Amino acid sequence: GKLIRRDTHCIPAPHIFDEFRDSYLVLSEKSYSPGTLRRTPPDYDIYISGSDNVWLLNNAFGISDGGARFYLDFVPEDRITISYAPSMGDPIVFDKHLARLKSLLENIDFLSVRESSTAEFLSQITGRVVTTACDPTLLLSREDWDLLLPEKVSPPSEKPYLLVYVAHPLDFDSPEFQFSRYISQKLGLEVINIGYHFNEGRPVYSNVTVPEFLTYFKNASLVVTNTFHGTVFSIIYRKGFYAFKPRAGPTRIRDLLSIVGLSERFVQSDLEAQVLSPELDYRVVEDKIQKLRCESLLWLETALHNGEMHCRGEQQ
Repeated sequence: GKLIRRDTHCIPAPHIFDEFRDSYLVLSEKSYSPGTLRRTPPDYDIYISGSDNVWLLNNAFGISDGGARFYLDFVPEDRITISYAPSMGDPIVFDKHLARLKSLLENIDFLSVRESSTAEFLSQITGRVVTTACDPTLLLSREDWDLLLPEKVSPPSEKPYLLVYVAHPLDFDSPEFQFSRYISQKLGLEVINIGYHFNEGRPVYSNVTVPEFLTYFKNASLVVTNTFHGTVFSIIYRKGFYAFKPRAGPTRIRDLLSIVGLSERFVQSDLEAQVLSPELDYRVVEDKIQKLRCESLLWLETALHNGEMHCRGEQQ
């Protein structure tokens, strides 16, 4: 299968991902804008949309003409459509947008989402069974991700370090940074920041590549984050971690931690984090992740198989 290449004039892509995409993804030769998708859609039997925040509803774009392409509204009626683990964040829809959302969801033949709260919400408004599937990053094991780590990528420090990975600029006295200072001093850890930092003259790695990102998580002694995927890769690499409540969309982190039995790692203040041990026992967690991974793969394989059977029936 191929991924439809997006028109980079519409959505700029950071150059640091270009090499990774070219090496690991099979992309269509043509780039598509929202307009060209509708006028001359790519010719495939099955189309999949997902994952992450492609169905985000906290702005008008989520169900606008531009955002509607992520609901596969451009696909011919005789083709099969699948949504795999898209996220709506915190699914709050104004009444004036509800009919539009229901209409877009009718485009999807096999419907799954990432968060259980979103599945319940969509089941209520559509009357359909909506499956909860894990984020694609969790479909791969730690060993699978390690295959992307070339030997030339070194850890950011030879000393034990605390990895801090937060989304969006935060105040100096934010809970994430207050706790980072506390726990790093208590455990004698160097602090490594990916992206935004708390301006204490510490190293900042704002444009890490995918292999570097994985390496930093794999070799960290401890992680502080307020992002969904920071939480995911902490779990994948069996790290002690603290998942702070983000400024927007906390549902995605809370849902994941509930599924894997780590709800207590979701914290809202530095004082709340201080009472938690930095160490975690992953034996039970691994079993739950494996169960979630197997169920999600089975659902996706079944949807693809049924879609293939439908296409063969149409062609006969």
